[in-house]
Amino acid sequence: MKNIDLKAYKKEASEMIRLGLPIVVSQLGIIAMGVADTIQVGNIEGKSAVSVAASGLSNSLIFTIAIIGLLALGVVAPMISKAEAEKNTEEINLLLKATKRVALYLGFFTFFLCFTLGFFLDRL
Repeated sequence: MKNIDLKAYKKEASEMIRLGLPIVVSQLGIIAMGVADTIQVGNIEGKSAVSVAASGLSNSLIFTIAIIGLLALGVVAPMISKAEAEKNTEEINLLLKATKRVALYLGFFTFFLCFTLGFFLDRL
């Protein structure tokens, strides 16, 4: 069995906690915001169940659209890292311009998609 260096383990654990704590806090904030939104929508007089259902549906639609955009633009980071390691500034510039175009097209597409879906939320 291998001996574990407790000092190195404690140092690594404390660094991991220091790096991960802001991420944990931000995720907890997002969860708290969702809970507060649900409570607020649930307190609407009259049709609270319908309001919570509509809120959940619209949140899931927006989340799906946001994930598609995030994945489409997240592909670029490894490509830029590779070009940076190769010191290829021309490729970095091309990737930046292409990413701007893709982000702009996705922005227009999601705007029109969300705008159009807004008219049909009552039917969904």
